[in-house]
Amino acid sequence: VKLGLWALHPFEPQFPEFDWASGFGIKADQWLVATFVNSYDRRAFVVALERYWWSKQLDWIDLGVGYRVGAITGYTEELIEWADSAPILPFTGLLLWMDVGPLSIDGFYAYRGITLETGLSFR
Repeated sequence: VKLGLWALHPFEPQFPEFDWASGFGIKADQWLVATFVNSYDRRAFVVALERYWWSKQLDWIDLGVGYRVGAITGYTEELIEWADSAPILPFTGLLLWMDVGPLSIDGFYAYRGITLETGLSFR
């Protein structure tokens, strides 16, 4: 369960800092379904598949690098010029993750945004 989502847009001066994105999500078997309020104050929905290139278990810490690919709603031309003509946008990006026991922290970079996500695992 994704309990916290923060967003940063390092290449856009109007969003200079990490902002709480008022969201939550569920991740199961490398699938992610989430919703949040994006930086443009619109409700966004995400469906994505995660794949891992590398993972390592160090005692009670798991680390990994991979990618996330999926579809997202809630954006207009502020994000990308043709977004007004496509209510659902495709995306892909780099995923870094760390699990410490049941707690998780994921960092994700795609296009013009970085998200930091915290979660709690129930296994």
